[in-house]
Amino acid sequence: MNTKIKILSVSLLAILLIIGCKKKTVTGPAGPQGVQGINGNANVTNTTFTVTNWTATGYAYASDNLYVPSLDLAILTSGLILVYYQTPSNIYNLPFNNGTYMIAPEFGLNSLRIYSYRNDHAIFPDPSGGSAMIFRIVTIPSSIKKANPEINYNNYKAVAEAFNLKD
Repeated sequence: MNTKIKILSVSLLAILLIIGCKKKTVTGPAGPQGVQGINGNANVTNTTFTVTNWTATGYAYASDNLYVPSLDLAILTSGLILVYYQTPSNIYNLPFNNGTYMIAPEFGLNSLRIYSYRNDHAIFPDPSGGSAMIFRIVTIPSSIKKANPEINYNNYKAVAEAFNLKD
């Protein structure tokens, strides 16, 4: 009986200690508002490719498949994919058509291929004329595009400025 009372007393004391001990927390006053940061672009990608190898495919030329990791399933199904062709004097949104020939992109999972062909489907020489052609690809998740409807996505400079893209 004595043992039962001791066990009961120790158990009761342990329960009271556990329940009775509370951690005190002190919350100080809120600090001042921080400086507003610039709009983020963590999920917007900007990649530049230089294409020098073109393969004749009938009446068109095709670039090699270019590896683009940002062309994932989410971007392919609901994102925005922008491809621009850069000349020394301008940057054009693809597809680009100057009346004689057209340059257009083809997308796949993690890949991009550029096609160039004459509008009249005539055979023509390598579109690069032996020199490099520069292309830029920008991928934008659908949520970011929806949040920025005012941007002129056909204009590379407007896109680069809006998302703070570095060349």
